[in-house]
Amino acid sequence: MKKGFTLTEILIAVILAGILASIAVPQLQEHIEKARANEAINYLRMIRTAQKMYYSKNAAYSNWENLDEMRDNLDVEVSDSNYDFTVRVTEDGFLITATRNDGSGNTITLDQDGTFGGKSKYTPQN
Repeated sequence: MKKGFTLTEILIAVILAGILASIAVPQLQEHIEKARANEAINYLRMIRTAQKMYYSKNAAYSNWENLDEMRDNLDVEVSDSNYDFTVRVTEDGFLITATRNDGSGNTITLDQDGTFGGKSKYTPQN
């Protein structure tokens, strides 16, 4: 009676495992990136709400240069681990931008009216 596996059987198992991994890993990475984008979208919505509340108290939108200023002015906790956030205030509103900090150039924007935009395939439809 034969015990153990032959070299051919082991190679076939390794090849099959490699094929399955090559299919699963890109899909996993896609789901991870989508989750990161959804986190950024939620932060954009939080910042928009905080801007609206700030406007109701001060009759102007808060303009900040970095997350520390935003935390102080808007009392919102936002993590910048995957996206960098900026707010640009205009005469009639504001535009919040989340820029992916991996060098891909992907951005998601949200304005004072709740309209999304940007250059990301995960940008919500308006």
